[in-house]
Amino acid sequence: MKDFEQQQKEGRDRKLRVMLLYALTRPIGGFILAISIIISVFTSFWWFFLIGLAFYGYFVWASLNDAEANRQVVNQSFYPEQSNDLGRLRDDYRGIMQQALAKRKEIEQEVANTGSTPIRSSLTSAIDGVDELTDHVYTICYKAQSLEGYLRNINPAALGNEAAMIRARVAQSNDEFQRQQYEEALKAKENQLTNTQEMQQALMRWQAQLTNALTALDAIHSNVLKIKSAEVRSLSSATDQVSYDIKQQVDTLRNIANAYDSVLSGKIS
Repeated sequence: MKDFEQQQKEGRDRKLRVMLLYALTRPIGGFILAISIIISVFTSFWWFFLIGLAFYGYFVWASLNDAEANRQVVNQSFYPEQSNDLGRLRDDYRGIMQQALAKRKEIEQEVANTGSTPIRSSLTSAIDGVDELTDHVYTICYKAQSLEGYLRNINPAALGNEAAMIRARVAQSNDEFQRQQYEEALKAKENQLTNTQEMQQALMRWQAQLTNALTALDAIHSNVLKIKSAEVRSLSSATDQVSYDIKQQVDTLRNIANAYDSVLSGKIS
């Protein structure tokens, strides 16, 4: 549990640095600061710089408290490949992603509407990884969709028949050169058939994992509601469990996304 807490702390620190850099370098804030410096330098109103600095400080503070803007900038920094563009998804995968985003919104709204400040603060920290969770759902949806499209063009039964025909020619050939050529063709065909079977199995596992991710989001939502209604004995333990459940799901989705690349590496041509 200590390693998990340390990872949480490191993640929060990284995100805070990203948000702080974003707040400090926003163009409007820089413009305010630049104008105040120019006026104070070229006029005798040196105190104008202090006013400009105060406005700049307020602008930075407001930026740090803009939850939606900070969420977007953190996502762009940590997960630049995750655009959650529903236009790139079709059919079932589009539906899965829409469900995931809807569930995430419900969780975030429940937390935002929590009346108790201490509970709201604890829950906000606890659901910190929900964005990353849905980002990984998007990744798997998009990649699995691509794989499914590729597999639609392959007929495993036809591959099996072709392999059987080549195998028969190997057995019937009396010419050493011809037999060698047929054996090489048979090996390539059998590899193609094996790869296709592996990809089909991987696709089914990933589809099952997407279903599991949606179920996990439902469970997280239920736990948030329980914590809000004070149906827990220990707020700290309950929110730690929510954080841990989200992290476990994120790690699983990340690993399965990486496994996707491993399965496809060199197998699709």
